[in-house]
Amino acid sequence: MKRGIVILICILPIASFAQEIVKVNGVKGKYYLSNDISPKQAKELAVLEAKTEALRVAGVGETVNSSKVLITTESNQKVEQLFNNIATIELNGAVTNYKIDTILEKKNEFNQTYFEAIINAEVIKYKTKPDPAFYLQIEGIDKVYKKGSELKFDCIPYMNGYLKIFQITNSYAGMVYPNDFEKSNLILKDQKLQFPIKKGLSYTLDDRESNTLVFVFTKKEIPFVGKQTTESITEWIYKIAPDERHVQTFSFVVN
Repeated sequence: MKRGIVILICILPIASFAQEIVKVNGVKGKYYLSNDISPKQAKELAVLEAKTEALRVAGVGETVNSSKVLITTESNQKVEQLFNNIATIELNGAVTNYKIDTILEKKNEFNQTYFEAIINAEVIKYKTKPDPAFYLQIEGIDKVYKKGSELKFDCIPYMNGYLKIFQITNSYAGMVYPNDFEKSNLILKDQKLQFPIKKGLSYTLDDRESNTLVFVFTKKEIPFVGKQTTESITEWIYKIAPDERHVQTFSFVVN
């Protein structure tokens, strides 16, 4: 079984989400097959188009680049893109949950093959915009590490807040902080915090693969209680109002 960052130690209330949820059913999206993509990729892109259409049907006004925001994939490169877009693209809403009803292979009048996806989805409609003053400065993360290296970094908040750190790889998704040894506490404005926080604790990079660290800084304490999957993490982030969160990502390779 693949593991994430190994946390080693030597001897030394749930927030509510005040956002509107809209359920939409039978939403369609289609994508044409070409020489550049496989049928599997075309099906995935048809689902993305359906999710984009779900935003429109739900009345979300701004859908520019929404398909990029909604990507969920096993590719770590696209996982990084997913979280970067959460951090940088301002939408009025997002698909937080969906179920594929069916995916059909069809042809148009010109005999071109395309896939049509039909989904049922839940769309969250935001009532706020990101707060540019709510920011977390992160320092000390390198681009390349050797297997067995220790991961260390510093965080400097521009405002008081709470931090969650997730690790995403091609085969794993999970929380780095807080953990069994480091509890979630209020991080104070302008106070540099060195991670790991607890003395005698180390974050050890155990697997040779690409990694993305996702830093989610929130104004209130919002526990993450979902499954350790990329989709659960993104759903949790999407349910937090944009003015209540700040998201940053850092990618590196362990070899």
